[in-house]
Amino acid sequence: MINHPALGAAFDAGEISAEQARVIDITLRKVASDSHDVVESNMLTAAKAADPVALGQLGRTIRTMLDADDDAEAAAQRRYDSRGWCSTAPSAA
Repeated sequence: MINHPALGAAFDAGEISAEQARVIDITLRKVASDSHDVVESNMLTAAKAADPVALGQLGRTIRTMLDADDDAEAAAQRRYDSRGWCSTAPSAA
């Protein structure tokens, strides 16, 4: 968080949780450096009302909007591929 002073300050002041800080940091690592200030500011504002899961969704949306992910279709495919599965069918013994 040293590279993101506003993020570090918000965390140090107790304005955001460690998990929220981690989510914001991950997002900032995945966007172009010239977008950091705007993304950081918007995510810190959102963190006041959003839990880490919602904040992560916002981060993915921001990355897609900024085209940090190759393109929206590739990003959607990665989300689809990474979803967890829970089967209720009995396993073969």
